[in-house]
Amino acid sequence: MQTASKLGSKTVSVDYRYLSADHQHRLDIMVDDVLFKSFLYKGNDVKQLNVFFSVHPSLERYPSFDRITWARFYDGLSLSITDMLYYTNASTFWLGDKDHDLPKYVLKLVKRIMEVHNIPVNAVNFIGDSKGATASVILGNLLPGSNVVAINPVYDLKTWIDAKKGFGTGKNRFQKATGIMIDDPANDKRLHIRDIATNKETKFFLFHSINDEFDLYQCKVLREYLNIESKDEYYKTYFLGNLTDNIILFSANIPYVKDTPHHIYLDEYMTDYSLKVLKRGLTENDYSVYRIIFFSLKKFYALKDSTIKESLLKFDEDEKEKTDDQKGTQLPAGQNTEKSNSDKAEQKKSEQK
Repeated sequence: MQTASKLGSKTVSVDYRYLSADHQHRLDIMVDDVLFKSFLYKGNDVKQLNVFFSVHPSLERYPSFDRITWARFYDGLSLSITDMLYYTNASTFWLGDKDHDLPKYVLKLVKRIMEVHNIPVNAVNFIGDSKGATASVILGNLLPGSNVVAINPVYDLKTWIDAKKGFGTGKNRFQKATGIMIDDPANDKRLHIRDIATNKETKFFLFHSINDEFDLYQCKVLREYLNIESKDEYYKTYFLGNLTDNIILFSANIPYVKDTPHHIYLDEYMTDYSLKVLKRGLTENDYSVYRIIFFSLKKFYALKDSTIKESLLKFDEDEKEKTDDQKGTQLPAGQNTEKSNSDKAEQKKSEQK
């Protein structure tokens, strides 16, 4: 694929004020005193800009141009940028630090690209999952009239950071990385994305995987910010609908034992379709489509769980045989003869036949 082949291209450094229509591929873009490791992909000539935010705060993967391979599904320009605090290895949700309100620096960069390529605001799309989803919602609020497709975003960051222990989150780790004290009332606005309730111009398509207790809470917080009643029936299987004239919510209750359900996300095909739905509005046919998407996701992650489990069991058995061979001993009678539940089920089927 063309985007993949260009990822190894030479990096060009440029101040955002001097970006031109000729700049593309790997770019080190300075916005005032903030460096954005970026990848700018030029697709077709459609006047559109898609902005993807990096998710993984890892030195091993730096720079991480997350979702840039999705660019082939989107018209126009696609920009993938890496969080300035990547080196902390912590989840900082694109908030920046106590001296840098990072989304405002991203906004400067986006506006410059819009200016250079003559892209209207309603053709700017912010797309991301997890931390990148949170960044997408924040930028959508900063740029009224744009479009947002956010997969598992966080609105109440204070509660999330305080409660979560994994994924580079946690109160102490976040505060050490950013210098932003979550109990300081002065930081309340940065830690609670309430602007989504007052922004009537930006269009939002929001997906929440609500089998995760933290994501379920965020989905309820969204309704609270919007002053919309929350009912238990909304969270049993899946929900699709317009919460407001400019916000579409798709939530799905899908178990994922191998990993956290927070890592269940819409792929590039589903995301691209959701962006199209967002721009034209929900139709009766879309309810059938998202019903299929829900059951497809449920089946996919169930198979992923069982496949991983079975492969691990097979690995354990293979390693045990290797170990016993190396010892030159024979398994005692009766050892390792216990059948798995799946084997028992298969045996029972055979006996019934």
